[in-house]
Amino acid sequence: MHCQLDPELEKGVLVYLLTKNLNFLKGRTKKLCPNHWIGDPASDRISFSLKGAYQLANGIEAYGLATYAHRTGNTFQIYRLPSILPSVYPNGFSPRLGSIENDYAITAGRRGDDLAGFNWDVSSTYGSDNISYNMWDSANTTLYARTGSTPTAFHLKDLRNAQWTNDIDLKRVLDLPLLGKTNIALGGEHRHETFHEGAGDDASTIYGGSQAVPGVLATSAGTWSRDVLALYGDASANLAKGWQVDGAVRWEHYSEFGSTWSGKIASRYDISPVLALRGTYATGLRAPTLAEEHHTAATVTTSGATGQLPPGSPGAILLGATPLNPERSRSISAGVTIRPAKAFNVQIDAYQILLRVRIPDGGPYSGSAAVAAFLANVRTLPDGYTLSAVSASYLTNAANTRTRGLDINATWRVDLGADSKIVFDLAVNFNDTQIQSIKTNALGRSVLNAQQIAFLTTAQPRNSQVIGFTWSNPRASVALHAQRYGSIFDQMTYQQGANAFSTSVFQPFRASPITLVNLAADYKLTQRINVTVGGNNIFNAYPTKVPELAQYFGQALYDRYAQQTTFNGGFYYIRLGVKL
Repeated sequence: MHCQLDPELEKGVLVYLLTKNLNFLKGRTKKLCPNHWIGDPASDRISFSLKGAYQLANGIEAYGLATYAHRTGNTFQIYRLPSILPSVYPNGFSPRLGSIENDYAITAGRRGDDLAGFNWDVSSTYGSDNISYNMWDSANTTLYARTGSTPTAFHLKDLRNAQWTNDIDLKRVLDLPLLGKTNIALGGEHRHETFHEGAGDDASTIYGGSQAVPGVLATSAGTWSRDVLALYGDASANLAKGWQVDGAVRWEHYSEFGSTWSGKIASRYDISPVLALRGTYATGLRAPTLAEEHHTAATVTTSGATGQLPPGSPGAILLGATPLNPERSRSISAGVTIRPAKAFNVQIDAYQILLRVRIPDGGPYSGSAAVAAFLANVRTLPDGYTLSAVSASYLTNAANTRTRGLDINATWRVDLGADSKIVFDLAVNFNDTQIQSIKTNALGRSVLNAQQIAFLTTAQPRNSQVIGFTWSNPRASVALHAQRYGSIFDQMTYQQGANAFSTSVFQPFRASPITLVNLAADYKLTQRINVTVGGNNIFNAYPTKVPELAQYFGQALYDRYAQQTTFNGGFYYIRLGVKL
């Protein structure tokens, strides 16, 4: 697909981009050419797995599992005007970002049922996910301006996440004083994690790099690893008729962060066959991944760039970044299960989650500070960039948050006779996230702006509902469900006008609630073959379009960062299943 503009309008758009003079476009158009596709990338996937077990002597079993998946994907980036590089792309161009991924894991282990009275399981697993990113139908515009030539295809980077995990698990039932029969579980784990980020080719990084997504610089590439040791214990017992108590404790030691403890205690009391109460209190820890600590990402346009800098990089430190620390959580929940009839079940759960030093994207900085950060990381910018169109950010321990919520789930089964039945189901969620405190960086500046506060608190629905039914008999089934997602509120980056690309002034945006309807009908042709016909979002509903000043001239019609629902429209399918 190509798109052409008349010369006067094309010139005017370029003038607008440089001067932000919105009045020029009045009476003409405020839209550039549309993107080829907006939504999920095109992708192909093939996968297989192999598992097996072999009985050895003395009740010991050897087992193994191997999995492999190969995926490819590509997606169009924002359209560039014909005037950008007319000698190479006379009709303009939409760069395409592609990936080739190979993912595999191998597990080998032995297990038995009598090691000093314990059931035991010893295993070792190695897995690796390897992705190569490439760009084509693109160009390095500054390289062309300076040398008269540019590649149109680029290798951007290679990513590898690998993990080698060794586990030992022990389980048995002990008759303990006061507790009676108690289920005991003990275990240990060693985990070696590795993250590798390989550099892109020279043309993808020099002079600002390839359009849309530049490559990873050699100075940002590297391999990082860490070791994690863990020990855990778990016990559960029935203290009285209908009353069960579970407790667990876990110790972990990270080669980066030192040692930490976490634990959980849970209880359930069946008052009667109709009513049960339950509650849980837990503490937890999530260490930042190696990718969060070291990954670098950037996008480049003809007039600017945005980038997420590794927190430990010179550029991020220049902006006030400090080393990442683990997130910590405390959660409490209470629930009730009601069974007024054998075929009717209702579960209601209330919960609260406190997250400490949560890790979102921090900043961002724009203008001269962002340019200085890019240069400190040896990241160049395209010739003729606009200062206000350059921004940089980094992941950081930004805030303490509190989330409170309520989940309601209900099912009702109706037997229709002749081996057929219908199950009605309902799921409702209410939630609210509040920021209790915001951190400051090494420069004394708040690490969250209004946009990032919205990402954490209001850019996801505060309520959602699912209602529907599934009818089935031994040969066929039909499922129909409606999913409603509540409204969201976001603070969007201005893409046009006097506040274009500002990191402090934003376009408020509220998306209305949306309902999606899913339908699937399955029929078993034989004992080994079945066919399914269905659709997700069968009425082709779309979320609310964002305000025009946040659309980048009509190219980004929907909020790409909110978590309400996708903007892919309806998806319809026919699936054939064969059991070998």
